[in-house]
Amino acid sequence: MIRFIARVSALAFVVIAAMCAAQEPRDDTPTLPTAAEARLALDGLISAYERADIAAVRALLDPGYLGYQKFIDGAQRDFHASRLVRIHLRTPRMTSGTDVAVLQLDWEKRFVNAETFEPMIATGHVTVLMHRSTAGWRLAALHGESPFGHLRAGVPPTRPRNTRTPSPTLP
Repeated sequence: MIRFIARVSALAFVVIAAMCAAQEPRDDTPTLPTAAEARLALDGLISAYERADIAAVRALLDPGYLGYQKFIDGAQRDFHASRLVRIHLRTPRMTSGTDVAVLQLDWEKRFVNAETFEPMIATGHVTVLMHRSTAGWRLAALHGESPFGHLRAGVPPTRPRNTRTPSPTLP
């Protein structure tokens, strides 16, 4: 009889311990996003843009982005009009909230014109709004001179100039 009571009490103890463990409060609150995470997502978007991967670019755009189709059309034009695209971001200033981040960036875009094979440079300043959704960080808005699509950049692309001065001609 004592063995039976010991087994029942051990079983009851296990059941009660399992119930208490199931009722312990869990800390499921998400950690606050950082501007660095948003910057990594923007770097991923730039990397996809440099590879001319339109599917990856679409995946990193927020569906609610005003000008979504204009962005995609400009990207596709740029993919066909330029080669060897490299976008360099300088002097980033970042601010983040609960699920948004604002990044202010100076940028320089280097590429080769696909028709003339001339090297080109475009520069500008852009403010980027990144939004965190269940799918991760996505581009929600751009303000300023966009590095995405050299035809839409605020500063027209220029080719690097030769710095030599022409020699004077004799009469």
